[in-house]
Amino acid sequence: MVWVHPKTRQRVSHARNNTDIIIPLQGGVGVSQEKVPIIGGWTDFSGSGGQSTKALMYGPQADRLFGTNAWVDGARDKEKNELGDNIRTIRLRQKNEYIEFKK
Repeated sequence: MVWVHPKTRQRVSHARNNTDIIIPLQGGVGVSQEKVPIIGGWTDFSGSGGQSTKALMYGPQADRLFGTNAWVDGARDKEKNELGDNIRTIRLRQKNEYIEFKK
């Protein structure tokens, strides 16, 4: 049997007696990724990484306009991810969705 995910329109084939499944969502960043706050080092199903919380709080903030005339005039261009969040405090990871098939 083929089932179509309503948001991503990806097709999933499953047996008729199957009751549930977990699928990694595919598509654009807004649909297929989830936001996770970074609090120190991290480890999960998508890998590991990060800095200590103290380094995140007191470390230098990257600004691509630093030292230019635009920065002196007050413009700021902080490092952002695809969804507009600060990359030092929020990371993106693949979203897995639990789907329960009704009979």
